Amino acid sequence: MIYSKRLKCIIFSTFVFILALYGGARTPSMAQGTNIVADTGFRPAADGFSFQNYTNEKVQNNLVADDMVRLFGAAVCADSNTPCNLIPPAQEWMDKTNQAMNGGHCEGMAALSAVFYTKKEDVSGFGGASIADLQLDNNPKLQQEIALYWATQATNPTFDSTVKTDTPADVVDKLIAAMQEGPQATDFYTLGIFKPGFKEGHAITPYAVTDNGNGVYWIMVYDNNFPKEERHIEVDKNANTWTYSAAASPNIPESLYQGDATTLTLQLTPQSARLQTQACPFCAQTTTGRVGGLADEVPAFNEIWLTSTDKHGDANLLITDAQGNKLGFEGDKFVNTIPGAMYIPVKSDDLWQDSNEPIYDIPVGVAFTITLDGSQLKTKDTVDVTLIGPGYDLGVEGVSLAPGQKDTLTLSADGKTLAYQTSQTESPTLIFGIEHQGADYEFEIQGADMDANGTINAGLDYDNGVLTMKTTNITTTSTFNVLFNRIDDKGETTFTHDDVELAAGDTASLDFGKWDGNGKPLTLGIDKGSTGTITSTLTLDDSK
Repeated sequence: MIYSKRLKCIIFSTFVFILALYGGARTPSMAQGTNIVADTGFRPAADGFSFQNYTNEKVQNNLVADDMVRLFGAAVCADSNTPCNLIPPAQEWMDKTNQAMNGGHCEGMAALSAVFYTKKEDVSGFGGASIADLQLDNNPKLQQEIALYWATQATNPTFDSTVKTDTPADVVDKLIAAMQEGPQATDFYTLGIFKPGFKEGHAITPYAVTDNGNGVYWIMVYDNNFPKEERHIEVDKNANTWTYSAAASPNIPESLYQGDATTLTLQLTPQSARLQTQACPFCAQTTTGRVGGLADEVPAFNEIWLTSTDKHGDANLLITDAQGNKLGFEGDKFVNTIPGAMYIPVKSDDLWQDSNEPIYDIPVGVAFTITLDGSQLKTKDTVDVTLIGPGYDLGVEGVSLAPGQKDTLTLSADGKTLAYQTSQTESPTLIFGIEHQGADYEFEIQGADMDANGTINAGLDYDNGVLTMKTTNITTTSTFNVLFNRIDDKGETTFTHDDVELAAGDTASLDFGKWDGNGKPLTLGIDKGSTGTITSTLTLDDSK
């Protein structure tokens, strides 16, 4: 019998409620004789959201262009319109961030509840007199605000300010020191918890610490998967271990989180970092995106995103540089040996059903190959793999990844070329985006037909105004659609043309630089046999 995800969540929540009624393990109230050693005054029933962590099914808005300007400043805008059209890599980053929230909005809920509690924002502006009064449904302003704070987990200075290497005992001590200042504390933290490999990341809000004797402490938390409940993480400072039961019974294995001094799976993020303007990691003229970066310095990293349309957590990436160093999942083992590379574990879990891939940061200038690995899949999944760098983005979208399938994506470090090889029949969409001192462009080559073991190559030559595409190891003619947007100070114009045919072994060259605007045709050159010479041309009408 197959259940929908929503029905499974209802069944799971009902099971939790029944266990609680009939003696399941629940967190006692702090009033039941525990020794409170630090307390912010926050309480889940009054100061947490009354609704549960949610996926995108309930969302009218996640991030929009105005939120990107709030996060990063006007550098994300390609024009002066209100709201502005975003530069292509900003648009792609926003789209991937919004897509990643389909695993849950816990990070945003954990952070924003604390922001409201500490009065850094006025809750009355979001439709209620108190946090507990706020409603999610038909409240796009609140949805956007939760999404904005969710997004800060992958930006700086927030990510660099996150405490990632403290032991469980250190976390307790740091929270006690901060919480003893009460609601006016210098900083208010959110708490990130992970399972091995930084999977099933979840964000919760700590608000008090109790000393239960014999070195055992409870970190009292508001868990947005369980509205209004008092819950706790148990830390044994003597053993330097921590445990969190994510359901009413610890007998449910997928609900048990635990770690020790070596796992680094208990992390603290300070509120103060989120309240600052974040460094733009994808703007061509910006800071490095890292704390301490110099003004006008080119960003130091290319970000690699794996996002899923159907589900989360089973497909994996393995990034390999030219020297054989690796970052990502080798089978079910997480590895990181690429010099200077980093990863951002994503916190989003909605009732522990989903788990996002980390966001990978590869130093600019490092060439690498990505293996898209479906060996952990149980059912087919539709996924996108995207590189977003300083002023550019490129990638492959709509890959129908089957269990056991392994595909290869080679992306140039300068954002100009890609090569995608599939082990199955595919019809993916290739994307390119470029920010430039002249007009910006976004390109989509949609639904290019590929045989198993075939390769599709594409390249963007902005200076000459040409986008090229070529197929190899494909025996049949490939059919695809072309779409691109041109963005300048006057706004955005779009070209589309469907059912372009490209014979196996030929190279197509789209002469976008000479396009005059909406309604005008453009030229497609065909290099028969990919000899380096255009042998024929086609006129493509703009279907708009």
